[in-house]
Amino acid sequence: MSIDHAVIAPSSLDRTVACNGWIKQASLMPPEAPTEESLEGEAAHWVALQMAMGYTVGLGSKAPNGVLVTDEMIDGGHVYVDALEGLPGKMEERVEIKRIHETECWGTPDRFTWTPATKRLRVFDYKFGFEYIEVFENWQLLAYAAGIMDALGLHDQDVILELVIVQPRLSHRDGPVRMWPVSATKIRAMVNIAHSAAAEALGPNPTTKSGTHCLHCPARVNCITLQKTISGIMDFAGHADPMLSTPGDVGRELRMVTEMRNRLKARQTGLEAQAEAMLRAGKLVPFFMLEPGQSRLKWFEDVKPQEIEALVKALNPNKTALKPPTLITPTQAIKGKVLDAAVMDAYASRPPGAMKMVPDTTTKAAKVFSK
Repeated sequence: MSIDHAVIAPSSLDRTVACNGWIKQASLMPPEAPTEESLEGEAAHWVALQMAMGYTVGLGSKAPNGVLVTDEMIDGGHVYVDALEGLPGKMEERVEIKRIHETECWGTPDRFTWTPATKRLRVFDYKFGFEYIEVFENWQLLAYAAGIMDALGLHDQDVILELVIVQPRLSHRDGPVRMWPVSATKIRAMVNIAHSAAAEALGPNPTTKSGTHCLHCPARVNCITLQKTISGIMDFAGHADPMLSTPGDVGRELRMVTEMRNRLKARQTGLEAQAEAMLRAGKLVPFFMLEPGQSRLKWFEDVKPQEIEALVKALNPNKTALKPPTLITPTQAIKGKVLDAAVMDAYASRPPGAMKMVPDTTTKAAKVFSK
């Protein structure tokens, strides 16, 4: 495990609760190499935090990890800053989460604000990825909240939590900023569950269990439990009964196949990462090889627009290399505070999205009954 993260890390607490054996399994594996997506997310996170501190981040500048700053990252930073609502708070401050584990659980919330007058503790987490992150009963945020309350000396009975996920690139009906307001007393049961899972994970005989949490698990390549699950999936796919006559039959099997596909995806991505590492090390992996991809054609960094435009005019007087001015999108206008959302209502609308089938979980009902 990386020394930069707690063993019982809030960011992977959902996985630890679902499968307390993954930590031991992952410790047997070499660290996963950063991907293009993870480096981009790291850079976007840095941009958002810089903007939240009042600094200007230039388009095309480089984040500390060397990734170029894009307009999408800057747009995301505006969404994050707006979500903070100007409230004073603390950023990237390490908190110990002793309620979950005395020594091995700690983390650094992106930002938190405590307002004594209203007794509200608001905790933020910024996500740049496209995968939907559910804020309701979010394990990472509630772990942070437990640690922050202890650090500030707050009692559960006196605190209302406002746990916030900011995910600017996600297109979802709940929007890019989603909040779970909850009395601090109501997260006690989940904290106790996490405490038990942490004890099991660091005990002598942690157990593994496959599920959707396997998708991003660093131990997914060497996990016997996942391997056995995949073998069962292969057998099921070869013998599934095609005669499904009732809605109940269809729903049950579709749910099973969807879940199995997620587990297959977890196994696939893990094997792909391992195979690529072997190929880069000069080893032969049957049926697979590395070949150079084709990236986008880019201008040299020292090329100036005026230089190219002059060249084009000299060779093709009726053409131009400059992009004509175009309207930014309505969303960009609102995020960049070019136009107020109230004004935008007279000039733009959101067409109804197409109906699509999604799994029916208990989360929606739980949200309703928790209010």
